[in-house]
Amino acid sequence: MNGFRWDRQWLVVNSKGRAYAQRVEPKLALVEVELPKDAFTEGWEPTKSSYLVVRAPGIDDLNVCLGKQCAKADGVSVWEWSGTALDEGDEA
Repeated sequence: MNGFRWDRQWLVVNSKGRAYAQRVEPKLALVEVELPKDAFTEGWEPTKSSYLVVRAPGIDDLNVCLGKQCAKADGVSVWEWSGTALDEGDEA
């Protein structure tokens, strides 16, 4: 079974690289995300002007550039999985 395009591409981690999950952090249900409308079109590729916008109560909108190179972060873990992920930077 496949999810929609871009499903499960990002996660929120703490300073130790451990992922936050909604079942442990219910406030994550309040987070809203917005992708460019064309992001769901077959063959679409992000540019330097393409952003994922993250909104949540009490914080400023977070704009994550989809067309930039990211540094790798080792030691990221989600439940039983651990490995390397891409770091979206300090602002994120």
